[in-house]
Amino acid sequence: MKCAKYVLLASLRCLSNIYNSKINYYLTIVIIAPMVNTHSILCHTTVKTHKQAKTLATRIIQSKLGACVQIKPVESIYAWEKKIAHEEEFQLVIKTQSSLKKSLMNFIKQEHDYSLPEIIFVPIIDGEPDYLDWVHANSGEP
Repeated sequence: MKCAKYVLLASLRCLSNIYNSKINYYLTIVIIAPMVNTHSILCHTTVKTHKQAKTLATRIIQSKLGACVQIKPVESIYAWEKKIAHEEEFQLVIKTQSSLKKSLMNFIKQEHDYSLPEIIFVPIIDGEPDYLDWVHANSGEP
């Protein structure tokens, strides 16, 4: 599913001339960026072990909630229960459709052993069109 959209930013400026009390209005329209296949998103989450990461990634792909999952070792430093925590974790980066966001979030919450898992969605505003079509074709209806 290919789609091309443009995001427009419009601003109205009001300038006042002190000497003759004239007010001039200027409209500025700026094209920010072409957007390709705006239905694709990334989801980030972390787990404790590589085994958990592989299991969760496999289940996400099997459930067609994502087309691809990358697993990366990360070091996390964060505030938790009024203390600073330092943890070695594994980050999953899931490529999927924006229409699957709620289902994917519920799936991760259900499968996760953290009481408050990181689940962050990031829009993909542009990318190689054939790759984004592949993401769309490989996630969604099983």
